[in-house]
Amino acid sequence: MSLINDALRRAKQAQHEAPAPPVAPVPQLRPVEPASQVARHSLGLMLPLSLAAAGCGSHGWSSEGTVAKNVALSGKILAANGTQYAAYVDITTMKLTVAKYSGSWTTLGDTGLVVADLYDFAMAIDGSTLYVAGISSTGTQLTVLQYTGSAWAAVGGTGPVISPTPLYLAIKSGVAYVAYQVSGIVHVQSATGSAWTDLGTPAGTTALPTAYGLGLVNGTPYAFWGDSTGGTLASLGTGGTWTTVATTTVGLGYDDSRCAGYSPTISVSNGNVYVSYYSTSNGAVFLEQNGSSLNSVGTLGSISGTDYIECVSGTVYNGTPYVAFDDESRDSDPQPKAATVKVYQNSAWSLYAGYASPNDIEATMLTVDPSNGHLYLTYQDATLGGMTVQVN
Repeated sequence: MSLINDALRRAKQAQHEAPAPPVAPVPQLRPVEPASQVARHSLGLMLPLSLAAAGCGSHGWSSEGTVAKNVALSGKILAANGTQYAAYVDITTMKLTVAKYSGSWTTLGDTGLVVADLYDFAMAIDGSTLYVAGISSTGTQLTVLQYTGSAWAAVGGTGPVISPTPLYLAIKSGVAYVAYQVSGIVHVQSATGSAWTDLGTPAGTTALPTAYGLGLVNGTPYAFWGDSTGGTLASLGTGGTWTTVATTTVGLGYDDSRCAGYSPTISVSNGNVYVSYYSTSNGAVFLEQNGSSLNSVGTLGSISGTDYIECVSGTVYNGTPYVAFDDESRDSDPQPKAATVKVYQNSAWSLYAGYASPNDIEATMLTVDPSNGHLYLTYQDATLGGMTVQVN
């Protein structure tokens, strides 16, 4: 999937754009501008927002500094146990790089993994142990690495040879589960010790999904996939058998390639399972499992309206859903809120926070720290440069 395809899709959909319906005013977050930096591309601002009182954010922003300047077009974030992690591709070396924040950003060793593609990598955590997955430029081998506390070590040994493809990574009890596509067919494998195990093809060997995702529900791997006709959520059983859990008729669209590895997203909160993704017809979509069906949280299409959006990512904290996206239709507003976070409360979706930046925003990604309820948003800002972090 190329940037050319992204541009063609963007141009076609732009023809159908309509102004967004007005929304009720909410308290806006006052940004503190980071120091000016020069860069051709950037991975933008990681913005922790306290979930203690949705809609609040009047304290303004303070900076957690710059993660790195030589950042490729997209990156991933993860927060757990009060600590933030950032993964990105260093454009000077094409090496997958991971940093940790503990008062300042520090690179976690040298992964040694020179990747074959800017977008196709993933990050996950198991307890306090961090994992990354990428596709090596040498032999295009799928590679999973574990951080031991002082160095990165391979998990599963030599992985399968695959072409660049979105990777989804989930970890449980030291076992790494990875979803990827080969010739359009979704595959899942696990890696542990020095071995890889083929866990089959959740969507079968004939379906060619537009998008897919992977997550854990009570420790069990779940896969989600679909196309313009709808989607399917399935669980992995004993013997590598995938069983359909729930379905939806809400179609999936192809999201921007910079969103690889987190769109669609499978989330679990208070025992309920949720799926969020981009839909060509409905924009940002957030579904909750109810028996054998996946039902829309709120009115379908009400999250982003008719705006043209990209990079949908969702999460849930204590039963409250949040979704973020890059709202291309807001770029030219007098006070743009291109990086937009919505929250579902009082039976409706409303603006939780918008970052009022005049710059073009790309590659939004949302995550939550389950230990303290802080929400983190990262995105690419083409003007500020570097990978900058802001905290509220």
